[in-house]
Amino acid sequence: MDPRHRAALLAALFGSLLALHLWLLQRTIARGDAVLSGLLVAAILLFVNRVVHYGLEARRVRPTPVETQEAELRRLRVWAPILAASLPLHAWLFVGLLAAGELAFAVLVAVALVSLTARLARYAVRYVRLRRTVEAPR
Repeated sequence: MDPRHRAALLAALFGSLLALHLWLLQRTIARGDAVLSGLLVAAILLFVNRVVHYGLEARRVRPTPVETQEAELRRLRVWAPILAASLPLHAWLFVGLLAAGELAFAVLVAVALVSLTARLARYAVRYVRLRRTVEAPR
């Protein structure tokens, strides 16, 4: 896939996740849930960061140089803990939504849990392969 097209698709994906989390923030503020509102604000800031990043990538005239293996390792070291930290939060939300009888939202959170788990597994496999390549004697 063309890198600019991929970046545009990712910007749209994160934009839709941003919209969903903004809507959820509105609901939690109306309910008066300060803790969940604070967590949603943190998630919203991460989504804004990603939308801006991929939006700029999609608008670049020249393609960006291929990411070095060391740079990809650094990126994985930054994003893997962020994704891993969001897993227990989403699991907690899933259980709470099931207990409250909010099945539609529970399904959305279940999709997020599956997506986060798959992404972390992919990061782990990629990280192991990159470490072998980068740290191999030359």
